[in-house]
Amino acid sequence: IYQDWVNFGNFTAQTSRVNLIGPQDATVLGNNTFHDFLIIEPSKKVSFEAGATQEIQGTLIFQGSYGKLLILRSTQTTIPWKINATGETHLTYLDLMDSSNVHIHGPPLTLLHSKNSQGNTGWDFSQSPVLWTNSNHTFLWSDPLNWSAGFVPGLGDIVLLRAAND
Repeated sequence: IYQDWVNFGNFTAQTSRVNLIGPQDATVLGNNTFHDFLIIEPSKKVSFEAGATQEIQGTLIFQGSYGKLLILRSTQTTIPWKINATGETHLTYLDLMDSSNVHIHGPPLTLLHSKNSQGNTGWDFSQSPVLWTNSNHTFLWSDPLNWSAGFVPGLGDIVLLRAAND
C-alpha cells in the first residue's frame, strides 16, 4: 500500500502481509486485523485513527533508521490509537505518541532506539535509552547526531550520560 489504509469491513487477514511503503505520509483508519503488518520507511509519518484498534496476529515490524525515525501518531492528539500485537515484533527507530498497547495477556511492547513523545501506555522504552556521544564533535546538545539514536531526547525519554573519565 503506497499511502492510506481504510477498512470498509471486507478485509480478511488469514496469512496476508500488509506493507505500507513509500515516503508519503499515511493514515490507517478503522479497527483492523492483520496477519503481518510492516512499515519500514525512515522519516515516514503514519497516523492511526484515534480510538481504533490495530490487531496484528503474526509479525509486526515498525522500523525507521538512525536520525530518520518512523513517526507514529494518533489522528487526534491525546486520544490514543490502540494496538494488540500477539505475535513477533520488531520495533526500532520510532517516534511514538498517543498510543496504547491493549494486549493485556502479554508483556509491554519493547522498542529499541525510539523516542517516547508521550501519551503512550503498555510500551517498554527501557531498552531505548539515549546516550550522549558527541559523535558529530559539535558539543551541541541540540545536534541529533550527537546522540546514540540520532535524535534529541525529549521529556519522555531515558537519557544516559557517561562519567567524565569514560
